[in-house]
Amino acid sequence: MRLVYSEIFTLYEDGTGGYVVEFPDFERCVTGGADMDAYAAKYGNKAVKKTLTIPAWLNTFVEKNGISCSKVLQEALCKMTQAK
Repeated sequence: MRLVYSEIFTLYEDGTGGYVVEFPDFERCVTGGADMDAYAAKYGNKAVKKTLTIPAWLNTFVEKNGISCSKVLQEALCKMTQAK
């Protein structure tokens, strides 16, 4: 069974490119978000260290082929943000 709910998107009045999302079917259910371009402009491209866990066999492949896990992950995540 698939349920469908309506939502109302309202741009922030401060011009930041963010928005408020309201769900009329649910009392007091409100969330918000930011335009990814506006978010990137505000926070820049500062690198943040993250720990990655992969299977040993995949690590062996990565090392033998000179693949940068950081670069691959960053490119994949950037593609995901553009797809939405």
